[in-house]
Amino acid sequence: MRIQKRLAVSVAHILDRCRGVRPYDSQAGHELVDLLNSTRRVRPSVFGDYFALVGAIGTQQEDQDAAQDALDCLLAGPFEAGDGCSVRPLLRTHFTRSEEDRLRSQFVSESLLPEQIGRLEEATAARDVARIEDALRLVVEHAPLTRAEMDHVIAEIVPVRDLVGEGDAELGACSSLERWGSMLINPDAFASSLGLCEALMHEAAHSYLYGASPVEFHVRNPIDELYKSPLRADPRPMDGIYHATFVLARTCFSMNEFAKSQRLDPEMRCDARDRARECRDLFMQGYAVLDEHADYTDEGRAIMAAAHHYMASLEASALPES
Repeated sequence: MRIQKRLAVSVAHILDRCRGVRPYDSQAGHELVDLLNSTRRVRPSVFGDYFALVGAIGTQQEDQDAAQDALDCLLAGPFEAGDGCSVRPLLRTHFTRSEEDRLRSQFVSESLLPEQIGRLEEATAARDVARIEDALRLVVEHAPLTRAEMDHVIAEIVPVRDLVGEGDAELGACSSLERWGSMLINPDAFASSLGLCEALMHEAAHSYLYGASPVEFHVRNPIDELYKSPLRADPRPMDGIYHATFVLARTCFSMNEFAKSQRLDPEMRCDARDRARECRDLFMQGYAVLDEHADYTDEGRAIMAAAHHYMASLEASALPES
């Protein structure tokens, strides 16, 4: 996607500026840039290491050792991701301590504390992984168009436990631009298989939007302007509302795929239809806020116009019946 091409430009620029100033593995640098410019996918950790490097060299009082360590880490490899979505549980057998620390730093935000991102219980980890793999098989069978897109943008699914969150603050699933191609998911937060499928597809939609427009902002509204969000109780910046509204359209499409599948259990088809209707209603709420207050960029307007065109075509009576 575009995000890899944009990363290739930035990495090549950084390496050019480092030439003769910092030692680095030039062969590894060439290999990374070539991979980013190809149709092959890079590991999500590459994005995380890149953002760590930019943060280390972007401060006014640059820490030379930290910058060098970040550069070495970025070029250490391996760079290429495998095919499809790999399930990589947060266990010491799958992540070193350093990798685990970096993972947490790449996902934390104002609404997700690092201590919430906990390792799985060894005794139940196999069960948690199996639930996610079963959900992915359901998506393959009943939502093939969504799965094809998911495989294009998601390389790594990381099952975790939420150690401290409760209620609305509990970690369900999360994606991050700083580790593009990866998602966290807490299987305990989803009682049903379809709910778990919906969470996977929801986060894939966030990653799709990140990947489709990695540089251009979608809206120009200042971050301190807060409005009602369709998915959060607390007021949110306009960019967050834009993301939530776009993702609702994508998730509605995914649930409609499930609802139309004749091979799916009738009760699950009914559940999928209800979830699609809910997504449509919430989308229209979010779109109304955007329509009134969003200061769109050209690209942001075009993306949302396409989403609205699809959602507006779904009259409530036209959503699939079970």
